Amino acid sequence: MAFEIFGYEISKKKDKAPQAAVVTPVTPRDDGASIVYSSDSGSYGAAAGYYGYQFDLDGVVRNESQMINQYRTVACFPEVDGAIEAIVNDAVIIEQGCDPVSLNLDGLPKQYHPLRDTIREHFDHVLNVLNFNDNCHDIFKRWYIDGRLYYYVMIDPKNPKKGIVDLKYIDPRKIRKVIEYQRENRNGIDVIVGQKSYYIFNDAGLQSAALGVKLSTDSIINVRSGLVDANTGEVISHLFKGIKPANQLKMMEDALVIYRITRAPERRVFYVDVGNLPGLKAEQYVNNVMNKFRNKVVYDAETGEVKNNRNYMSVCEDFFLPRREGGKATEIQTLPGGQSLNELADVEYFQKKLYQSLNVPRQRLLNDNVMSIGNPNEVTREELAFAKFIQRLRNRFNVLFKEALRIQ
Repeated sequence: MAFEIFGYEISKKKDKAPQAAVVTPVTPRDDGASIVYSSDSGSYGAAAGYYGYQFDLDGVVRNESQMINQYRTVACFPEVDGAIEAIVNDAVIIEQGCDPVSLNLDGLPKQYHPLRDTIREHFDHVLNVLNFNDNCHDIFKRWYIDGRLYYYVMIDPKNPKKGIVDLKYIDPRKIRKVIEYQRENRNGIDVIVGQKSYYIFNDAGLQSAALGVKLSTDSIINVRSGLVDANTGEVISHLFKGIKPANQLKMMEDALVIYRITRAPERRVFYVDVGNLPGLKAEQYVNNVMNKFRNKVVYDAETGEVKNNRNYMSVCEDFFLPRREGGKATEIQTLPGGQSLNELADVEYFQKKLYQSLNVPRQRLLNDNVMSIGNPNEVTREELAFAKFIQRLRNRFNVLFKEALRIQ
């Protein structure tokens, strides 16, 4: 059973079977955003490529979906969110009376100068469809966190000259690109003689769906981060290398809070005189005394709250020890609290490590850092590297406008 491919294709002529420009025995390497399927020489059955790779497709997409969920979870950490905001604010400049993005046609050849106004008109139409002037911050931040951005291009089939009618955002967990390579055996060697590309989309999520809708490549705008995991071949986000430092920082902060709460107060030790009571009754007597005075404080690492159900006394984790007759009488002693509660070197280390992994200068995220406006005498090496990093991000994100303007 063949599936209809939705969308449209921009081409001069449709071939019966798409052929590769050069016959090669080596499978071309994709940037990691596609699933590669190889078929034997013969028909290009649309369903054959999809069903033949269905089982492996399910596993690959599940891993990618989990990674995107992890990116979005880490992005909610306060330190990570602050670093992301610093990157987005430098990459997308929003000023009054100035557009966040503009089209530079200075390098256009002279024979195309009469088309400048037409090109700018179409470019403005693309920005209006995206509503980029209002949503530029959110669009760029979404792309930076997920490491990929998908838009479905909608046109009016009755009047294609109207151009792009709307651009629908697609959750990257619900779409995947597939490439089918057609192979032939020539002199005992398998060579690639043709290829076919399309996207698979399912609004319910590909990780649990058995079927999906096929979309043509020209109807999808795909903007990737440009980073690929060398081990798995998957497209990764710029947050990938910050996942471990962020989790370590969160663990250290939780451990520090727990230590401060449990070691800050001066605890007391109750030596309870149980006389000559037998062991079981002595234990019951100590428990009765303990229930009168003991206060159980529990720290919730998820919400950061301290829960206290027994507020008989404002003490924390007192100790109750039995003492036999003939020894000392009932006695209360005080244990000293923690002596190193002001040590934050471990937390500061992981903070610096997190900022370094996200390519953000540490000076930008310090509360006591003073911002200087004007012509500074010196520029730090970190600021220079950060400016180059922002420019690389802009170049990768510009694919969104280039592809949309090409289709328009």
